[in-house]
Amino acid sequence: MGRGGEWLHCMAGPPRILVQGELEYYPWRVHDCDYGEEKLMNDVGNGFRGSSEERKGQSTGGIPADSTFRQLIPATLDLAERAGLAVNAMTEATDPEENYRVYWKVTFRSNPPIMYHDFSDTGIAAKFMECLPRMRLMSGSKQGAHVEERWKELLPERLGADGMVETILYDRLSPSRPSSRLGVSDGESIVDMQVNGLMLGAATTYAETEDREYWEPIGRRIADGLARLAVRKGPHAYFTDWTYLPGDKADYDAPRPLATQAAFGIWPARRLTYFYKITGYEPAVELAGELCRYVLHKAQYFGPNYEFLCDDPDPNGMRHHVNHFHHHSMTILACLEYGRVAGDEAMVAEAATAFDKAKSYGEVLTGFFPESVGPDVPHTSEICEVGDMVSVALGLAAAGAGDHYWDDADRWIRNQLAEGQLLRYDWIYRLNMADPPTALLPNMTTDRVGERNLGAFAGWQSPNDWVEFQRAEDRGGVQEVRPMQEPHETSDEYLDRLVGGRKLGHVQGIMHCCTANGARALYDAWHHIIHRQDDRVRVNLLLNSVGGPVEVHSHLPYTGRADFHVNQTCNLSVRLPGWVELGKVICNVDGFFREVNFEGRYAVVGGLSPGQVATLTFPLAEELSRVTAKNQWYYLVRRGHDVVRIDPPGVLSPLYNRDHYRDGVTLWKQADRHRGKASLSW
Repeated sequence: MGRGGEWLHCMAGPPRILVQGELEYYPWRVHDCDYGEEKLMNDVGNGFRGSSEERKGQSTGGIPADSTFRQLIPATLDLAERAGLAVNAMTEATDPEENYRVYWKVTFRSNPPIMYHDFSDTGIAAKFMECLPRMRLMSGSKQGAHVEERWKELLPERLGADGMVETILYDRLSPSRPSSRLGVSDGESIVDMQVNGLMLGAATTYAETEDREYWEPIGRRIADGLARLAVRKGPHAYFTDWTYLPGDKADYDAPRPLATQAAFGIWPARRLTYFYKITGYEPAVELAGELCRYVLHKAQYFGPNYEFLCDDPDPNGMRHHVNHFHHHSMTILACLEYGRVAGDEAMVAEAATAFDKAKSYGEVLTGFFPESVGPDVPHTSEICEVGDMVSVALGLAAAGAGDHYWDDADRWIRNQLAEGQLLRYDWIYRLNMADPPTALLPNMTTDRVGERNLGAFAGWQSPNDWVEFQRAEDRGGVQEVRPMQEPHETSDEYLDRLVGGRKLGHVQGIMHCCTANGARALYDAWHHIIHRQDDRVRVNLLLNSVGGPVEVHSHLPYTGRADFHVNQTCNLSVRLPGWVELGKVICNVDGFFREVNFEGRYAVVGGLSPGQVATLTFPLAEELSRVTAKNQWYYLVRRGHDVVRIDPPGVLSPLYNRDHYRDGVTLWKQADRHRGKASLSW
């Protein structure tokens, strides 16, 4: 059974599994029921939309574009369904009394669990704005549309005279970083570089999906404001600070930033690249390239072989012992995307080399990449870095840098990324039921924390558990990461100021930066399942997909089978994962054998017409692998790229409870399917 599944039996018809009370799963073989195996298999093969003959000539299977419909599909990983869950978390984990301000963090270490506001709320909302249109395109979900509309209303209102987005600081909502520490008073504003980069991404997204005449000028103002604050020297540029005061300009006399301080410029760089791609605004891409080159080559953040260097080169610095993975992987991603958009092949090659080095710091069969690299820092995994690595692998594969990168992406999507999404929440309420009730601060809420975060992504995942549960006092030799601790503060004073004395420790539950980055990786994967050029259609990933020229129904990892329902005339090629023996692949079209040729790992099925169904089958066996993460051995049972069991198992919310995949019998589900109008171009 999968996590959250519950067997139910009915008097007539096949056994069903209800997951989260929504999805009905049907086994492939049905016995002792009136429906009958043959009819089920026939109806399944045609998606309950008529026979193959009836579907011929229908460009979209009789279902209009940009519509939602009910369909019986294999009960395997469905990225569109996951996107709908992400919409829930992004719009529900917000505060209606504060203009739907996001609750950045969720901690499971209190009774009951809490969500709380902090300094980073505004940046997370910007990430959500950038991501929500993608999640809606994938899933068709309109949940929380009023939340997104309010955010869109507020963005232009927060533009200052210099074109920069201003962040208003309220001490009651950000006790860990009061306004006085940033040189302003309670209720006054600052200019946050990360927020401005992310808001540029939001404006770019809406310029492509909605009203370009309205959103492009807003994006240009932000891009020009970033250019005024950047110190530009030849082929390089940087921001001397993370935050500025409204009206500030570039300070060429200030010390140049190094390591993680410099890497904050990568968030604007990535969005400047895509603002150029959508609008053709050349000053944006020029600045993006200068920022990328500085962090990659001049910031002492990458070694000569692209090894990750620490967050602070100063041996006495508070983050000298920290080597943050996400800042490094985000830099690699931004450099790759800049290189592809700007046609800078050397930058793409550098990104590929740096990515291959980044892989060496993680566990590559599951996609477990640690939050920080080093012996004395937390070794849990943020989904932030997992999402980055998935997106880099997809980008390199699409750029033609190496066909094997499709396999990297496929492994990590199916495992650490998929397992990192919160699919049930009952367990978080049980963790601290015996503790005294939590004393709330003004920035906190306990209102329906589990329900409102369904679909969020993990902030501190272990290789085998959704969250690694460590009390602060039990962390042994692992140092706390305390970038906001004052020099005169004791540990107790620092923790009391930060979290009211509860000593929650580093690992809590959810950081919603991970929700945004995990959801964006879902979109990138969904976007790359199918590539079309003229009448040539390539399926790159054997993941469920609806809409477009071909629909993919994947049976992995139950059995080695994938069905391709044709909506538009095409010449079809399908990439087989690296574990598939190409000589044992069998192709049938409408039940008749068809011989296929291979171009690399792509099976060339050939010409197909609307209504036809092509099926590829191949052997799928279980494999046992021993891997290491966090200096501990784990044993993985894998079917293809999917981990179906891990030993030792987790304790709080164990990962990879996938025994239902191991019977070799496909289960089916009735699910809502959505055909989006078009895919965003970035």
